[in-house]
Amino acid sequence: MSNPARVESIDALKMFRRSIIKFIEAANVALGDAESEMQRRLNWLENEQDSYWQGQIRKRTEDVAKAKDAVRQKELFKDFAGRTPSADQEKKALRIAIARLEEAERERRFLTEQLAQVRADFTKAANALREHGWSMETPRKAVALPDLKGYIQDVKTDQGRTFATISLGSKEHVEKGMEFSVVDQTEGTVLGKFIVDTVDPDTSFGRLEGPRVQNVRRENLVLSRL
Repeated sequence: MSNPARVESIDALKMFRRSIIKFIEAANVALGDAESEMQRRLNWLENEQDSYWQGQIRKRTEDVAKAKDAVRQKELFKDFAGRTPSADQEKKALRIAIARLEEAERERRFLTEQLAQVRADFTKAANALREHGWSMETPRKAVALPDLKGYIQDVKTDQGRTFATISLGSKEHVEKGMEFSVVDQTEGTVLGKFIVDTVDPDTSFGRLEGPRVQNVRRENLVLSRL
């Protein structure tokens, strides 16, 4: 039978207690960082992406209606010889408009699934921590960001990560940790998000994230709100 543990040094006890305190402090910092990241993801999904795709669905629904009307007008029109001209171009434009609307609807459904997954992940993490005596607050509803608009000034890749400089800085009240949607204004599509790391008076530097980061170019729009 093993002997009970013996602590013969008061200094050792104090050192052990300091280690425990440092561990708790480090854990609290890690939990705070995790909660902040969760809040940023929710802000990205709720405040920006959802509004963007709702707007795209409305716009593309209007485009489909216009394309259908163009086909109908072409099929009703007759030339001076009484012949109905070909509506092939109008029908092609209609097919493209329908495909773009279906794409927007798929993206909105995928966004809804992402948001549900983020909340489920948070609940799962919170429950696991609660079992060990820790707690995390329920993520707050994302607050509205100031309406800022700028441009990508420079893009570079380092060690597999992509970074950018934007034309907004502390003069526009940009702060570290803020997120912007990066938009291709030609196609009207979101390429990813820009997360601010450092802020100067007229510019900000940060990292780019998202599925289309490789397509980000100079002069692409950056928007705090879509």
